Amino acid sequence: MFDSDSEETEQNKTLMRQANYLSHKCDTIIDDWHEFGTMGAIKDDLNLFIITTHAAIEDVTTHIIIRHVIDEQFTDAAFDYVYSSMSQSHREQLLAECGILSDTTRGRLGEFRGLRNSVAHVPFVQLNWKDQNIEEKLVNATKALERLTHAALDEGRITEIVQRDDEGV
Repeated sequence: MFDSDSEETEQNKTLMRQANYLSHKCDTIIDDWHEFGTMGAIKDDLNLFIITTHAAIEDVTTHIIIRHVIDEQFTDAAFDYVYSSMSQSHREQLLAECGILSDTTRGRLGEFRGLRNSVAHVPFVQLNWKDQNIEEKLVNATKALERLTHAALDEGRITEIVQRDDEGV
């Protein structure tokens, strides 16, 4: 999958930067909601955040599967299959079956995926901050992304999760 250690190191930095950026962006959107109290004030940022965070979750779960489930020697072909041909729900199912993803986190990711699908596939969707528990879904997705990113970058964490029959990330 990687041509060199420096390419892997750069990819690791990118994964960590994206998780940190999205965590900060989540806080900003929540602060803006509490300050302005109207969806109109945050709609564009919120929609972009939802789409971008979901893409980041797809990316990091793909990396976990390639690095920790499938042997890296399968490289580009395996990455292309996992990234392009597997749905996100199937990636999450695989990680859960391998003992890497907890049922709780999987459920929260599913809720966030539903929110993302509304934004991505329903024209002129009208989100309701309170009725749809948007703040909770944003926070849960961001926390899951952070934990998944740390797990993707730390093989020892994956091994510990699986060997201890831990609750997963």
